[in-house]
Amino acid sequence: MEWVVQCIRKSIDTGKITFYESDTHPEKLQNPDCTSAKPVTQPTNEQVQNFLEKKVFVLGFQAAERQDSQVWTQDHWDAAYLGTTASILRQAARILKAQGLVELDLNFEYAKPTDALLKRESVKDPKALPIQKLSRLELPTKETLLSDIQTSLAQDAALAVVLVDLDNFKQLNDSQGHSAGDACLDRVVDAIGTILGNRGKLYRWGWR
Repeated sequence: MEWVVQCIRKSIDTGKITFYESDTHPEKLQNPDCTSAKPVTQPTNEQVQNFLEKKVFVLGFQAAERQDSQVWTQDHWDAAYLGTTASILRQAARILKAQGLVELDLNFEYAKPTDALLKRESVKDPKALPIQKLSRLELPTKETLLSDIQTSLAQDAALAVVLVDLDNFKQLNDSQGHSAGDACLDRVVDAIGTILGNRGKLYRWGWR
């Protein structure tokens, strides 16, 4: 079983397997390359760190179905895939912790991503961070917010609500006009959408 998994992972790396949207159909079958699932050369410490950093980022921020952001840093399947050892993976995790990119448990076995990791990965690859393209005029209202909160409470689901208040916004509208105020709101909505990614929802409490 492990050999099959490693074979598929290597085939994805080399482009022999690709992923298609659910509404499309590939013209030909995809054939994984199973001639060798083992790495040709042993990775450098930097390569192991980069692998672990990306794993923690993807599972901690991009995998919307995950209920927690803890990532196992000493997966023996990862070690076999990379051609390294669990101890090297643990060392890489400790280096990422020293850089402020992850938080580790007491046994250095599980990592949680930090905001510094989110910033670093999104700067390296802007497409890596899922961004909501939000429109100021199409945001759900406070009535929808209250309804969603009620639904979450009824389902006993985890919920966090953050209220953002723009200081001196009325002064901006009065001194520079509503067009300037609207432009300000558009920038705020864009910025919040970038931060939220696919992990949250933005509502409007009220403006004209």
